[in-house]
Parts: sequence; C-alpha cells; structure tokens
Amino acid sequence: MVTIRKLLFAVAVVLACSPARSEAQPRKETRGQVLFREGKEAMARGELDVACSKFQQSYDDEKALGPLLNQADCEEKRGRRADALGLWQLAVIATQPGTDERKFAEGRVAELTALLPTLSIRWSGQLAEAAEVTVDGKPFAADGQRRPIDPGTHSIVARTAGGHVVTESVTLEPKAARDIVLEAPRAGEPSSPAPSGASRPPQPPPAEPSGAWIAGWVVGGVGALSLVGFGVTGGLILGKSSEWKDAGCDEDTTLGDCESIKPGMGLWVANGVTLGAGIAGLGVGIILVATQWPGASTPDEPGAATVSIGPGPGDAGLAVGARF
Repeated sequence: MVTIRKLLFAVAVVLACSPARSEAQPRKETRGQVLFREGKEAMARGELDVACSKFQQSYDDEKALGPLLNQADCEEKRGRRADALGLWQLAVIATQPGTDERKFAEGRVAELTALLPTLSIRWSGQLAEAAEVTVDGKPFAADGQRRPIDPGTHSIVARTAGGHVVTESVTLEPKAARDIVLEAPRAGEPSSPAPSGASRPPQPPPAEPSGAWIAGWVVGGVGALSLVGFGVTGGLILGKSSEWKDAGCDEDTTLGDCESIKPGMGLWVANGVTLGAGIAGLGVGIILVATQWPGASTPDEPGAATVSIGPGPGDAGLAVGARF
C-alpha cells in the first residue's frame, strides 16, 4: 500500500512541475488560405487583376466556397460579366439551399442573365474535318447554342484542320442576341491566305540574263551608233551639196574647183552603209532584247515579252510589234 501511494505522489509531483501551456500553438495557414488572404488584400487596394488571379488559384487549390464567391465578385467588378456569370452559377451548385450565400448567388445569376447579350456560332454545312473556333482567343463551341458574352466588339476566328481560315467580327449591345453562320469550305477548296505578318513562301531566284539578251543590247547599240553615223555623213553630203550649188556648179561643169567641193562617191557609200547597218542593228537588237528578256520564258506567261513580225502597209513594208 505504501508503495502505491509513493508512486501516485511521484506522478502528481511530475505533473505539477510540468510547464503548463498558457495558449494553444497557432495553426499554420495552407497555401489556399494564404492566396485567399492575399486576394482580399489586393481587392482592398483596388488591384482587381491581382485579386482575381489569387482567388482563382486559391479555389483551384482547395475548392473552398469563399474564394469562389470572391472570384465571381471580382470578375464582375473588372467588367468580365460573362465569366462572373459562370462562377455565380457554379456557386449556386456549391452552396446549400436556403443559405444567404445561395440566395445571393441566385440573384446575381438572374440579373446577369437578363443583362448580357448572347452569341451562337455554327457552320453552314457539314464539315469533313475538325475545326477550332475561338472568340477573342478563347475556345467557343460552334454548335448553334446561344451563350452569354460580354457586350462590345468580338473577333471570331475559325480554323479547320486543312488550313482553311474564316474570320468574323461582331458587335453586341446589352440584351442582344446574334447567330453567326460560318461558311464551310467546299471539298477541294484551297486554304485561305495566311494572315498579315505570316511568313511568305520562298520565292524563286531572279532569272539571269541570257547571252542573246546581252547581244541584243550590243547589236542595238551598234545600230544606234550607225544611225548617228548616217546622220553625220548625211549632214556632210548636204553641206557639200549646198556649197557646190552656191559655187554655180552643175552636172556639166568640169572646173577643178567644182570637182573639189562636189560630194564624193565614198561619202555617199558611207552614208548608205551606215543607214543600212543602223536599221538592221537596231531592229535585230530590239528583237533579241524583247524575246530574251529575263523571266520571259513563254509568251503565255503574264508579263512575258513577245515580238511579232509581219507585212506592213505597201509592197515592201515590214511591221514589228512587241509586248512587254
């Protein structure tokens, strides 16, 4: 009996000597709770973008009702009423019937549903391939069902697996309803051109000038110089002929002075030769340059150079036509 009493006394002494905890240890916040608190602080500062992001991360972490309700309110405050409507609808499901939270969420759903415009998108025909439709960069089901959307102007982009792109722009007023019908691409229809800023397909290198094209310029240049020579010799002939007549010479005159100033046969020959060389050289040069123009491979190609030669007016006429 004495031993048991001593044991109980020793236990009582140990308990009496143990330090009593004056207060409970503070519980550590979870990540979701920290994010929620930071969202409330950002909301108080008016930093709506930061607050909405914090509430969303907190709800994704813990699926708690507080972050959900606050995110819905935050999205509505920053003008994203269609996103807010979806969150309020989710809050109605997440709250208990008859609670203040359920009643408040149902009221917001009813008010936003009556205010927001609706949009539906569908294809005009049956698509043979998959298609992706986005509105302002966000996926949108092209099933013909009307869905709430924020008022304002929206960009619709539809892309098929085959590369066909359809774009639309729609402006919606509050409470309006719009149905958009996208034109489905027909079988074998080529893809739409790439949007502005997309890379262009590689272009073929520029055609190198051929030897005949260069020769055409050379021959044509020689012809032009020959015509200049024709003009010079013709001027000399006219000058000497005028001087010969002014001296009172005629065909029957054999005076030495008349013979010295009379245009010689060599000058006449040079004049004729330069005229013929000029006409031939210039004509051949034009034909070679026109037909051998770089890039003009066939007459049927757009922008190809062509030359046609045919009889002109009169018995000895010649017509040359060129298209560049």
